[in-house]
Amino acid sequence: MPNSRTGAARLTFFALLLATVAGCLVPPLPQLNDSDARWVAYANTELGYEFDYPELLEPSVEGAEVQLRSQGRIDARVVFVDRAEMDRRGLWGDSPSGELARMGGRQALIFRYEHWDGPLYAPTVAYVVPHRDRYLGLEFRPGGISDDARERIVESFRFTER
Repeated sequence: MPNSRTGAARLTFFALLLATVAGCLVPPLPQLNDSDARWVAYANTELGYEFDYPELLEPSVEGAEVQLRSQGRIDARVVFVDRAEMDRRGLWGDSPSGELARMGGRQALIFRYEHWDGPLYAPTVAYVVPHRDRYLGLEFRPGGISDDARERIVESFRFTER
């Protein structure tokens, strides 16, 4: 029969576990759509592309990656990688949905997959095109951007180099 110390230790352990798991859950935020914000242009002259996005999103640049954030959460990002980095980071999975789209005048493959970051995952939709002997992916995480806004971002995407 366990003593009161053992029971207290178990209770403390489970309370800490519950607090840790609850701390990892992100509460849902209202979706952004066309009517929620003014739209502005983002341009990456080094990689030769630009697109429009809702001003409520905050762009942050980390190397060749651009993240569009709202309330600290990544809602969309542009990733530019070679095949080795794509595999190392687990980007886009190995299973395109079979859907095709146009992005920047080029044919894009659409990937729908679960992107894992440690113990957490985010369902992701990515539009991927070849660019400069690498892959450029425009990714969206669910919850923050409406389907209409996502479509508008994809339709506005353009390559600026000749």
